[in-house]
Amino acid sequence: MFFKFHDTLQYDIFGTEYPLTDITKSSITFDKSKIVLKTINVDSRTPEQVAEDEYGDPFLYWTILIINNIVDPFLDWYMMEDHLYEYCIRIYGNEENMLKVRYFKDRYTEEIITGDDATVFQAMHDRGEALPENIDFVRNYDYEQLRNNQRKVIKVIPKQLITKFVEDFKSSLKGK
Repeated sequence: MFFKFHDTLQYDIFGTEYPLTDITKSSITFDKSKIVLKTINVDSRTPEQVAEDEYGDPFLYWTILIINNIVDPFLDWYMMEDHLYEYCIRIYGNEENMLKVRYFKDRYTEEIITGDDATVFQAMHDRGEALPENIDFVRNYDYEQLRNNQRKVIKVIPKQLITKFVEDFKSSLKGK
């Protein structure tokens, strides 16, 4: 759906010309501050399901991806727990690496601890010593869960504005 609004261009591959979608115009940006967006929770829904629920048309999923700056809906969209676990295994290699400390933070200020202090806290953690009361650690898997939970809340264009948004987007691609 999204790419049907793009022009095609001829691309020479080993002497044979192929029509390819010109994605260079897909870098069009919109001033989202001029649109009052609606905040929703995706729960376990895909972009297509959200588009169906919000607009009655699953093929408007691309509007949701654009508004939320989602480039890869497989990695940038909220993942269910089992999918997140599988993703982390691929990224970190094994469960042991997933459970390694990623960083330390101050419980009260939420400040991430860096430099010499982080080195000291890592050494304390490795020796099994108690950390100071105000210091927490975040494991790799915890970090990925935090990032994933931030993806659960997205913005959508209100239903009454979606047609205008799509028309404006098509005009922008056509250079009008």
